[in-house]
Amino acid sequence: MNPEEVRLILKGWLESQSQLVLVANIFRFAAALRCKVSGVSDSWVELSTIDGGRLAIDLSDPEVIFRYTEPREFAELSAKLGLKPAQRFAASVTALFPSEGESAECESMMLMELVE
Repeated sequence: MNPEEVRLILKGWLESQSQLVLVANIFRFAAALRCKVSGVSDSWVELSTIDGGRLAIDLSDPEVIFRYTEPREFAELSAKLGLKPAQRFAASVTALFPSEGESAECESMMLMELVE
């Protein structure tokens, strides 16, 4: 999946004001938070949290691999976040970032659309 396809999905989530969950494990930084897409440009996406926090993600790095997954069940997250049964299934966009150093493993970030 190329960055333009990712932008189209994120623009759709922006237009529908979809509730999202960001789950990230990047270079020893781990986070899980509820957010919405608040802006999309040619090279980045901006996410905002319920309390007004903002996070920008660069989509232009040629070494980042993007994957889209059709709706599937996220049982572990639904238990942690107290999601309703209808919210347990989500479409997701995953970004795989190449690790620094000699490790062949990739670091990842996943955005999942919550059904309200």
